[in-house]
Amino acid sequence: HAPHLLVIGAGVAGCTTAWLLLDRGYRVTVLASAFPSFDPPDHPSNLSKDTKYSYKGDEKHQQQRLTSQIGGALWEFPSPPCGPQMRPENLERARRWALESYQVYMELAARDESLTEGRGKWESMKDGVKGLKGNDEKVFKKEIDEGDAKGMKTEDDIKGIKKGDYEIIDATEHLAPVIDTDRAMAFLLSLLVAKGANFVNETIYGDLRDQEAELLRRSGADVIVNASGLGARTLASDENLIAAQGGLIRVRNDGTRFPKMESAVVVNSIWQGDHDIAFLVPRNEDVLNADEGSLLNFSSPHVQAMIARAERAWPPLRNAQLDETYPLAQAWRPFRKGDVRVEREQGLGKKKSRIVHAYGHGVYGWTVAFGSAAEVMRLVGDVVEEMK
Repeated sequence: HAPHLLVIGAGVAGCTTAWLLLDRGYRVTVLASAFPSFDPPDHPSNLSKDTKYSYKGDEKHQQQRLTSQIGGALWEFPSPPCGPQMRPENLERARRWALESYQVYMELAARDESLTEGRGKWESMKDGVKGLKGNDEKVFKKEIDEGDAKGMKTEDDIKGIKKGDYEIIDATEHLAPVIDTDRAMAFLLSLLVAKGANFVNETIYGDLRDQEAELLRRSGADVIVNASGLGARTLASDENLIAAQGGLIRVRNDGTRFPKMESAVVVNSIWQGDHDIAFLVPRNEDVLNADEGSLLNFSSPHVQAMIARAERAWPPLRNAQLDETYPLAQAWRPFRKGDVRVEREQGLGKKKSRIVHAYGHGVYGWTVAFGSAAEVMRLVGDVVEEMK
């Protein structure tokens, strides 16, 4: 007789929320128009082992993964300039969620060696170097210390980093989870199956508010969680939700073309704009994600600028070779103007809605996943309590 939850969306927000709800004793059905794809993309015949940045294949030739499977997935302390500009009160909430999620990733790494060993690892601890603007660095250090996160250092203590090197103004370093997103989504789905979740492959059209009663009746659910990502533009009629194209260039990180990179690096070029960054993240044993941004193809000016930025941040990348099996990963990310939306639907008139929203996480989907899911679980609990 446990309450039944209908979670719409099978990305990281939906799956982590479903996990926590199942652990709380709820029955859960995950409904999505698409689930994670794990088949390797087709191998373009014109991509040779000597190829650097000369890929000319049709990107549509690749099998599309979910947005949650495409991205650096490096845990970061939410702060400008990486990600959406949030109001101060909302930034504090995102930082709290991030630190809560950090503890979960640390616990997973310590508890299950199968998650961190070998080529199939989905999470490992890496040193991350990231430039933070003055006050953000102080806040980060304070929050990290209080949150029992590990390895916080500034440029004076980071081995091999000095002010002036590679035009560095300041830097911080901390131990951060680096998530292999394909492996992570496979882990989450298998975990949900083991915990008894049901799955429905279906597309819902139109505003959820207009069909709430019918959807609850048809699914037998007591509460609806909208974790549909960009789907919320329709399901929540949210005009503040925008699609931001992002992607990664994947290069071989096996030590043959350049010294193997063991640490993640995020370099903010604060003098050239809020989103001008070089983003270098080792994904697994021999793949490196180089930079992040809007992609069309390798010959586009924007991509060439990305490549130049990455090589400027770490010159050995000039010798890089593309990962021939999956050189380019692209997706549309759900950014929401002002803030992530994690709240209960207000409803119409005096009747309270039984819809809880969880979308618009942008680049911070993996960083805040478990903290956000915990907030959703609290909101769901409020709805269930009112039904008694």
